[in-house]
Amino acid sequence: MKKVIGILLSFSIILAQFMFVSASAGSLSFENGFYLIDSADDLYAFADLVNNGESSANAKLTRDIIINEDVLNSDGDLNEGTYREWYPIGDKNTYARINGVSYDGIFDGQNYSIYGLYYSSIDDYSNDSAIGLFGTVNKGVVRNVNIKDSYIQGMYQIGSVCAILNSGSIIGCNSYATVKGSSNVAGICAYGDKEVVLISRCNFYGKASAEGARVAGISARLGFCTVEYCNNYGTITGTNSNVAGIIAGVGDYDYVSLIKGCSNYGNVYSNHTSYIYTGGITSFATNTTIEDCLNAGRLSATTGSFVCCGGIAGYGFGTIKNCLSVGEIKIANANDKNNIGGVFGSAANNTKYQTSFENNYFLDYIAEYGVQEFGTSSTIISEEGFVEAVSELQLKDGTVRGLLNNNRTTSPWVQVIGADNHPVIEIKPIYSVDALGGSIRVFDGGFRLGFSFNDLQGAEVQEYGFVYAYTQTDDLNISLVGTDGVKKKIADNRIDWGDYITYNLVFTGMPKSAYDTVVSARAYVKVQGEYYYSPILQRSFNNVANAILEDSTVDQSTKDAINNLLKGV
Repeated sequence: MKKVIGILLSFSIILAQFMFVSASAGSLSFENGFYLIDSADDLYAFADLVNNGESSANAKLTRDIIINEDVLNSDGDLNEGTYREWYPIGDKNTYARINGVSYDGIFDGQNYSIYGLYYSSIDDYSNDSAIGLFGTVNKGVVRNVNIKDSYIQGMYQIGSVCAILNSGSIIGCNSYATVKGSSNVAGICAYGDKEVVLISRCNFYGKASAEGARVAGISARLGFCTVEYCNNYGTITGTNSNVAGIIAGVGDYDYVSLIKGCSNYGNVYSNHTSYIYTGGITSFATNTTIEDCLNAGRLSATTGSFVCCGGIAGYGFGTIKNCLSVGEIKIANANDKNNIGGVFGSAANNTKYQTSFENNYFLDYIAEYGVQEFGTSSTIISEEGFVEAVSELQLKDGTVRGLLNNNRTTSPWVQVIGADNHPVIEIKPIYSVDALGGSIRVFDGGFRLGFSFNDLQGAEVQEYGFVYAYTQTDDLNISLVGTDGVKKKIADNRIDWGDYITYNLVFTGMPKSAYDTVVSARAYVKVQGEYYYSPILQRSFNNVANAILEDSTVDQSTKDAINNLLKGV
């Protein structure tokens, strides 16, 4: 390996830091493109700011926010008292007396909690719709916020984090709230239309109930969507059709939706005199792929007419694969009209709508059929490779875990033999470290390699840094530091852009003799003792310089400065 004399490493910030300034919105402070929410008054001020027209305003919580205290008792029911009432951020609402704005900014809770969010409708739910921390989010992002000791009661579209989500994202949010309404009620997000939406890594631990159609732990109704790695631990109660652990009604006829890596551990209860659709994951699926999902919660229904109930899905069509159902299914007033399946109650399968099953399992005594109605005239009792009944012993001894993993190199199914009664889904955090490329420092004859860290989950990063070598190599990680010339540097200087962080490995004062030396480098972050890496960049001063000279968007003065460096001027 070449030894390069005179190359010094620095981690200087290449762009000026944003200065701290005070915001014009009341007491709110503003830093690096985000309003900083430090109190309940700040949260209300931010809601006013957005609802008065600044729909793209970004915000961060800087601590836990307490609006009200002791709102709920230990059973999750409302305590008697007088509370400060909440009005949603982004108050656009089809049903309301006014038609406000939709939120399209970024709201980052930074894993802090909001306590005591309270809204209770008056006049028997009249016009109280689209109620939650956010009313309507349209192309916005809400992430890493927890809702605790909160009570939200309204009419239509009631959710603790968000009421209506259009073409936006909710990521890493948790709710312990009690939410109640007439229809479209959910622990996290009540409703999404046909625009693509993403709900990822959210958990519900509270109580959700609806007097009308559609209630669930994560979302009541979503059109074209991806819902991934979400869990329901809460109690879900519906007195009408469509009741589920994760999503009550899901899907769109024109686009395939996806539910992936989700688990229901909560009790799901339906009670209606007519039709009931209920399921551990979803009650009614349209053109939806459901994969690597688990139902371990109790499903129960009382009906005087007809019920479609399945451990994974009640009714619909799509693709079901690598799913497991072990929760009890109990139907009162059962009759020969009911469709009750360990995996699926009634699956459409005809020339227009098709359903496929691959590698799904259910505990043998929770239902007589894996799929009671498949098409109009067939059933699946237990069929290897499609929907198969398994015993408690097979669940406990790791047999089913192996079947669910299905020879895949990566699979979310894990199990501690002797401790876990069945396989469970492991939800690993996703930390994205990216390589941005190289650039030349014309003022000191150096070059830099740029990297970014996009943290959607509010991680507590223990360390930012780089591993690198003065040679061309595809093998770089922390374990190799000190061998074969692999080196490590801590990145003490970084720029926080709010949505992501950039940091740079900078080589300064390079002699012309080192211009052809290839440097291989990658950035890393260390979170909870584990390292997450960017792709490897392999650059020399010369190849970065030549790329800039060939770039038609670079101004001529910069190119002249680089040419002078190459000539040694």
